[in-house]
Amino acid sequence: MKKVNLITMFIFFISCTSVFAQSSLKKTVWKGVINIPDPLPVELHFKQDTFTIKNANTMEIVEIMGYKQIKDTLIIAKLNGSSDCDNEPAKYLLNWKKKDEQFSFITVQDNCGQRSQPLSSALAFEKVATFPPVTTPPKKKK
Repeated sequence: MKKVNLITMFIFFISCTSVFAQSSLKKTVWKGVINIPDPLPVELHFKQDTFTIKNANTMEIVEIMGYKQIKDTLIIAKLNGSSDCDNEPAKYLLNWKKKDEQFSFITVQDNCGQRSQPLSSALAFEKVATFPPVTTPPKKKK
């Protein structure tokens, strides 16, 4: 009986670890390069349920999208921007790298080539910020 309980606890621990290992994009900023059609350095600014693609050189907004993240799946839809994509949802897998400090997009379903080609051809987006920033409180003087 003890052996069954230990195995059950081990399986529970492993499943909890994999659930909690999923990284959230909420309140983060990522840098990368997309090809639209020429290479363009961009920043992805993720808020609660929207993200903005900005030209990293000028900080001009290229596109604004709504998103929903379910584990390693990202469902996005255009809200505003320069592409010809409509607001039909698209689905991507997030390919996490370097202990969740980098990710790339893998297209699952997207009918807009103007969006899927640049996103899925980008090498990797690297995390540059989390909001609010993680800080340690100052030590009290004695």
